[in-house]
Amino acid sequence: MIINRDSGLALDAHPDAKVGDHTCLWQSHAAPWQQWRLKNTDDGVAFIIENAASGYALDAGQDAENERDPHLWPTHWAPWQQWIIVRLPLT
Repeated sequence: MIINRDSGLALDAHPDAKVGDHTCLWQSHAAPWQQWRLKNTDDGVAFIIENAASGYALDAGQDAENERDPHLWPTHWAPWQQWIIVRLPLT
């Protein structure tokens, strides 16, 4: 699960998520649509984040207007589906 540190809310894809649907933050209840798989990219620098229920990847979109609105899309490993996960604070 991916939980927001400040709010305690979980990244949620909704139980009936379809291609292009947006994700949201919702109260944590550990349902499959709140579970995510991390898959290493070939270079090991980033991850693909796939929803356990739908199998779709978290996608930021290749167009600038989509970058603030992550959505679900079939996994294709393009740069806009690759995420760098950082533990804060960086010390």
